[in-house]
Amino acid sequence: MSGQTSPSPVLSPGFERARRLSRLLSVILTVAFWLTALLLLAAPAVLLLPQALTFTLNGVAVHVAQGALGRRALIAVAVVLFAVPLLFVLHNARRVFGKFSVGEVFAEETIACIRAAALWLMLAALATTVGENLLDLAAGAQPPYAHGGLKFSWLIFGAVTYVAAYVMAEARRMGNENAGFF
Repeated sequence: MSGQTSPSPVLSPGFERARRLSRLLSVILTVAFWLTALLLLAAPAVLLLPQALTFTLNGVAVHVAQGALGRRALIAVAVVLFAVPLLFVLHNARRVFGKFSVGEVFAEETIACIRAAALWLMLAALATTVGENLLDLAAGAQPPYAHGGLKFSWLIFGAVTYVAAYVMAEARRMGNENAGFF
């Protein structure tokens, strides 16, 4: 049965509102995806900028002196750690809502995208924690850092979403099994 997709069940006319909202969410997530991709593309620029770099970290202006390549490298790595998992979360989430917008609610591919988004969200929680610590280190902060707390809400939401995808897969299996009786 794996690898096969079966047609989605006939959706009620009331689903039309969810379809429209899913289209809107898909567009919003696509814009966020491309903005995050631009951020990722800018990461190497941090290493190449010859002038001093100033950025805000937790409401505090941080100044990285000209020529401080080690600090710039930490910032670039932190940006990559923030952006890469987020790109995968956004990519899979926009695919989910794209599928919902065309009525593919219980399709295997939709469920797989939900699982992937959930896994990447949990990974993003861990990567963001490391990235925040790297930014604090680049800013010259001394441990314990102001940031660095694990994103428990992201981990929990990712785990809940992952389990919900399994529930959807089981509902799909049961629906297919029951369809064979009629």
